[in-house]
This record gives sequence, structure tokens and C-alpha cells, in this order.
Amino acid sequence: MLALEEARRAIDQQREDLKSVRDRTIALLGIATVTASVVAAAGAGRSSSAPSWARYATAACIISLVLVTLFVSWPRTIRFTYKPKVILGWADANTPDAEGRRQMAEYLESDYDKNRQVVDQLLGAFQLGICLLALEIVFLLCSLWG
Repeated sequence: MLALEEARRAIDQQREDLKSVRDRTIALLGIATVTASVVAAAGAGRSSSAPSWARYATAACIISLVLVTLFVSWPRTIRFTYKPKVILGWADANTPDAEGRRQMAEYLESDYDKNRQVVDQLLGAFQLGICLLALEIVFLLCSLWG
């Protein structure tokens, strides 16, 4: 049945989307850390004429990125598999094969909708992380060029 195959494919895609958002967010934190280290090393031998607000703003961006990364990486209840009890319930009720597949597709659609809210929330946090990285770079340059 096409609906069941598409529902399964959509759930599988959500699993990949979640992994991708988490991986990219962790990479974003790594980029922010390396960027701060490189800029700090570039300005290490110079006298500190950098405005203190730029240093504080940079620190705030890095701390915020850590919080965003924790938010995205924190475990959540997201279901990507069938519940065996549900499948057994349909089998025990002697549900005809086509009807069972239809019910399973509807069940997966319900999980898809719940998962979509979580994945969209995490994607929004990742986008916030990108903005924080851009701000961090601006503040680092301000502190470097004083």
C-alpha cells in the first residue's frame, strides 16, 4: 500500500533530519570555538585596545551557542518506529491486511506530526545558532581591530 510506504519514508526522513540538525549544531559550536581561538591568537601579541563590550559580547555569543547546542542535543521523546503493541493489537483483532496497513499509515502520520513539531523547533534553534556565530565573528573582529 502506497500510503504506508510513504508514511514509513517520511518517518525515516525525519530521523535523518534530526540527526542532521544535531550534527550541524555541534559543528557550529566547533566553528565558533576555533574562530574565537584563532582571533585570540592573532591578537595575543598586541596591546589590548579592544573595547571591553566586544569581548563581553563575544563571550555572550559563545555561551549562547553552548546553550543552543545543549538544547538541540538534549534527548527528546521522538518515535521513529512502530509500537509492537499496536501491531499485535491489529493482528489479534484479525484486522484485514489492507485495513491494518491503512491504520498503520494513520498511526505513523500521527507520529510524523508530533515529530515535525520537535524537528522544526530544533531547526529554529540551529538557525539561531547561525546568527549567534555571525554576531560572534563581528564582535571578534571589533575586539581585534579595536
